[in-house]
Amino acid sequence: RCLQAGDKETGITILYTVAKMDAGPIIVQEKISLDGSETSPQLLDQLFKWGADLLVDQVMPKLLSEEVTMESAQVQDESLVEKAPLITKEEGKLWPHNETALQMRDKVRGFAGWPGTTLPVACSGSKAPLEGIRIRVADAEVVPVAEVQSRIGSDSPAEELFYVPDAERGPAVGLRPGEDLENVLLLRSFHIPGKNHDVPAETFKKGYMSVQPARWIKPAEEAEMVASSSAGTKKKR
Repeated sequence: RCLQAGDKETGITILYTVAKMDAGPIIVQEKISLDGSETSPQLLDQLFKWGADLLVDQVMPKLLSEEVTMESAQVQDESLVEKAPLITKEEGKLWPHNETALQMRDKVRGFAGWPGTTLPVACSGSKAPLEGIRIRVADAEVVPVAEVQSRIGSDSPAEELFYVPDAERGPAVGLRPGEDLENVLLLRSFHIPGKNHDVPAETFKKGYMSVQPARWIKPAEEAEMVASSSAGTKKKR
């Protein structure tokens, strides 16, 4: 949740166990800064390792020497508690029509692993009509639109995806959010429904952006395109 919220820091708390969840007196509490590139699996692994080191190096010596006891440990301030609701699969949906580039980047970071994040796209790998599908995306970055302006067609609609072969961190597909035209979300990993593996931006561009432009779509259009596709499938059967 801290990554989804775009927090600038997170940390570890080791505490005594009491009947109420996570409410015991604090033995050790440490913070680390976040730079905006971390993903949930990476951060979780880092925090587990860091927590184990703290337990061995700081907590156990204090407990064994009785430097800290249940009575002397720091009592938590209940007024500072923030609840983190369970993450749902629905939250993994990106909505470029009303989310900023930073909001989408932080959802990609926070929901990496599970539930993952999906982008609603109208695309086609041929001259056939565009299909509305949700593509699982990862490896997201935000840059000012000025940095990639030369890669955006002068008359291209805001919804149209574009390819950035010379992005600093490697080739990417760019997306301009509808309510945040000053920034661009760059994406580098794509998983097409029905495929067995993720593909990089260059492969996605060749397969789904070369014959016809691909574009992100709004909820109503996504529902309409999905319904139309389902109806066509039933007729073929």
